[in-house]
Amino acid sequence: LEEDDDNIELIDIEFGRDGKPAVLFGMEKHPDNIIKQLDKTVGKGNYTVISEDEKTDQDWISQDEPAEDLIVKPFEEMEKEELMEVFEGKKLMTPDNLFKMVFAAYNLLLSNKEKNEIKKIMNNIDKWNIIDDIDSDEYDFTSEKEKKLYKDLYFQTRSDPENTTSAIKKAMIKFPSSYQLNSLLGMAYMETDRLEDMHQSAIELYQKFPDNLFAFCNYITMLLAKDEIGEAELLLHDSYNIHEQFPQKEYFTIDHYLAYTQTIAKYFLRTGKLIKAAAYTFPLTFYEWREHNKDNADALYFLVIDQIREKILPENQMTEK
Repeated sequence: LEEDDDNIELIDIEFGRDGKPAVLFGMEKHPDNIIKQLDKTVGKGNYTVISEDEKTDQDWISQDEPAEDLIVKPFEEMEKEELMEVFEGKKLMTPDNLFKMVFAAYNLLLSNKEKNEIKKIMNNIDKWNIIDDIDSDEYDFTSEKEKKLYKDLYFQTRSDPENTTSAIKKAMIKFPSSYQLNSLLGMAYMETDRLEDMHQSAIELYQKFPDNLFAFCNYITMLLAKDEIGEAELLLHDSYNIHEQFPQKEYFTIDHYLAYTQTIAKYFLRTGKLIKAAAYTFPLTFYEWREHNKDNADALYFLVIDQIREKILPENQMTEK
C-alpha cells in the first residue's frame, strides 16, 4: 500500500441512490428493522426501496464483517476461554448461540421427566416434512399481472404504508382469491400502528383463508395479544403438530416451519409452559435463517431467554441485571 499523504487522490464513494438512503432486497425478504430505522432517522418517503427487478449495476450491498467482539462460531465449538470472555462481558454471542447456552444451563435444573418431555417434542418435530422454499409452490400466482401487482404494492407498503391502503383494497377486489394481496392490508396496518385494524384484518384473513398456515398463525398471534387464550386453545386442538394441524399439506416450507413453531412457542410462553416453549424453540437453532426470518427467530430466542432467566436466577440477581 502507498503511504497516505497529500499526493494520494481522494475518491468519492456514493452511497444510496439519487442522494437518498436506499435499501435493496428481494420480494421474499422483510428487513423491518432497516425500514423502521430509516423511518425514524430520515422520515417516511425520504429513502428509496429498491426491488430485485429495479436494481441496476450501480446498486450493491456490502457484506459487513462481524464485529470484533462477536463470536460467531457455533456454541458447541467454543473454547472455555471464549465462554469466560462472554461471561465477563468482553465478548458477545449471536442470539442462537446465546439461546443454546442459556438452554444448556436451564437443562441442568430439569428432572429426567422434564428432559424426556423435551426430547419427545424435539423428536416429533424432527419428523415434520420441511423443504427449502426453492422447491415450493406456496407463492405461485394466477398470472404475471397479479404477481407484478403484489410486488409493486409490497414495496409501496414497506416504504409508504399510510398511502397504500386504498390501493391494496382495490387489489383485493380485483384478485379476491390471492392470499398474498389480501395479507398486505394487515401489513399496512402494522406498519402504521393501527393495532385494532390489524387484528380485524387477521380475523378476516383467517375466515377467508382458513387452510393457509400464515393466516392461521397470524390469527392465533392476534388471539394471544388480546388475551383470548381459550379460543387459541380450541383452534390448536391440543396437538401442536404441524401435520395434524394441516393434514391436507404434504410438506411445509421453512417459512411455514418458523411461523408455526414461533406461534406454538409463544402460546406456551403465555400459558406458563416454559419447558414446551423451549423445546419448540431449540430446533430453530439448527437452521441458517435468511434475513427476514433471522429477525423473527432471534426475537423468539430472546423471549424464551428472558423467561428462562426469570426462572433460574434469584430475584435479587434479576434486579441487579
